[in-house]
Amino acid sequence: GKGTRANRNRERDRGDGDGDWDKSRMWKVVNAGGSGDRKLAIVTRPEPFAPGRSPPDDMLLKYVNEGDVLEQIGHSKKLRGFMVMPVHDAGGSKGDGGWITRRVVDKTRDVPDDVWFVELRNGIEVEPRDRRRGGNRRHHGADED
Repeated sequence: GKGTRANRNRERDRGDGDGDWDKSRMWKVVNAGGSGDRKLAIVTRPEPFAPGRSPPDDMLLKYVNEGDVLEQIGHSKKLRGFMVMPVHDAGGSKGDGGWITRRVVDKTRDVPDDVWFVELRNGIEVEPRDRRRGGNRRHHGADED
């Protein structure tokens, strides 16, 4: 093993933490992709581009399609109300990676679907267990879908 992991537990509270990325998480595009207001881009820098938002040409790596499987290759970051994560094509090499916007963090944002990825484990879609909980923040009024 490399060093002790005593500090690791403290990092769980703040996002993915800043330690080494030693997991491999696969994500499938479900509510995005294709063209128009659904298109979802992989970009060169950690900047949020929700489905339907087109990045500048010099940042665009490629657009994904519904059903594409991407491998997460590092810690995700919260940026301006969105969660962005570093990914590459599941079949590709680590060198062709970029950043994609995984989901909305700030629920006040007006986006068509708040989830456009599902996690795959052993090729099977994982049901998100915490769909009903909105974290610790209380919203004004009821949480309606």
